[in-house]
Amino acid sequence: MAEPQKIKIRVCQGTACFVMGASELMEAFENMPKEWNDVLDVAAVPCLNFCNARSEIGSMPYVTVNDVPYAGMTSVKLRAMIKQLVDEAKNPVVVRKAD
Repeated sequence: MAEPQKIKIRVCQGTACFVMGASELMEAFENMPKEWNDVLDVAAVPCLNFCNARSEIGSMPYVTVNDVPYAGMTSVKLRAMIKQLVDEAKNPVVVRKAD
């Protein structure tokens, strides 16, 4: 059986995002449950290049989850989002067709 694909999270550490709290976002992962490592692929990246598109996506700091951008992220919002994603990954809903 193939190993499930991990949830890919990238946290922008560019200057503007860093000033707006990106370092706190990485701290959200420091005390996460060890079993979350099975489903998360987390990395700080130098820049996600969303600063010029902020009128379309929102303000810093930026995070991507499976390449979907999220703006104005806080550690509280990020932790809640991750918990939900991990719960869904560990307990997938199986849809069955009726006969």
